[in-house]
Amino acid sequence: MNPYDVPPKFSTNAKASFSDRLEKYHGLEVAEAKRLRHLEVHNSKLKRLLA
Repeated sequence: MNPYDVPPKFSTNAKASFSDRLEKYHGLEVAEAKRLRHLEVHNSKLKRLLA
């Protein structure tokens, strides 16, 4: 998917989001990326619980 194929209404945020994800998950297998995302969500919930 090319970030420039996104409709203009969403283009600025979509381009940044696409670039961020590409940089973060580049080189990971699908299972590894899913596991990483799951751990990030879980960590976020724990941080909110302790805040």
